[in-house]
This record gives sequence, C-alpha cells and structure tokens, in this order.
Amino acid sequence: QIERWSIDLVHTHLWNADLFGALAARRCGRPVVSTVHGSNFLPFGAHGLHKARRQVLSLTYRSVYRLCDRVIAPSQAVATDLIQRPGLRVPADRIVVVPNGLDIADTRRRAEAGRLPGDLGTRLPAPLIVCVANMFAIKGQEWLVRAMPRVLAAIPQALLVLVGDGESRVSVER
Repeated sequence: QIERWSIDLVHTHLWNADLFGALAARRCGRPVVSTVHGSNFLPFGAHGLHKARRQVLSLTYRSVYRLCDRVIAPSQAVATDLIQRPGLRVPADRIVVVPNGLDIADTRRRAEAGRLPGDLGTRLPAPLIVCVANMFAIKGQEWLVRAMPRVLAAIPQALLVLVGDGESRVSVER
C-alpha cells in the first residue's frame, strides 16, 4: 500500500505499528518516524521470568527503533533512556524531543479558580490531585501515595484520586 498510495513517510505509534510500519517502510525504501510514548518494558519491580521477558521486549523495541530514521520522545527523560539504557541503544542523532502540548495559561486559570475541567464547573472544597495512568511501577503512583502525608500536613483538605489499573494496583491500594 505504501507504493500504491505514493506514501512519502511512515509515522508510527506503539508496538504493532512500530514493528510492521518500520519493516514495510524499509522494504519500500521510505523513511520512518516513530513516536515513543514512554520508557517501555523497564524491569522495575519484576523478578525471574517476568524480568527476563521485559528485558527481551526492551531489546526488541529498541531494535525496531534502530530501523527508524527519527524517533520522537515526549521528554528528555525518555530520550535519555533510549540513548543510555543498557543493552541495545538508540543512536542519539536519531532522537528528537517534542514535548506533549499543554496550555499553561488555561491550566493555571483552572487551578486558580479551583474548578474541574469541562462542563462540571463545580467549585471544589479543597485542592484535588488526580493521577490518570496505567498502574505500573514506572508511572510512580506509589511515590504519589507516599507523598500524601506531607501534602496533608500542609493542606489537610487535599484529596487524591488515582484512576487506572495495572500490575501495581494492588500494591498502590495497600
């Protein structure tokens, strides 16, 4: 389809698209760019066979990124991980950092107004901290929960809401 539709550049996101898109682009002699959304398959909190599986997946991901002409990282931390993680490393000259967009002025206005986004518009009785993410060790919800006593010491009315599921959920809930 790449040649049939005269596609000049293949841009992929996530595992299946990264793998098959990169292979197809290379086969047709087209450049390929992949956007990485995070540090994938870190072995934190994993042991035995599960840790070995993550290490193999990490190497597999990185081998796919080495097929890419450019790899877009959403932060310098992800770029550094791609360049420095032991094992197969992605060449630094192929990585470009493009931060995720955030309307700082709008975020600041909402925070100062103490209002929920969207149509809810309800005035909050206290600061609300919300974390929406997959619950994996790399996401750090455990650190957020551990920090809450210090937050509550300074702001007793503060509320924390965690939204998500994953292998760390049970330990975070505990």
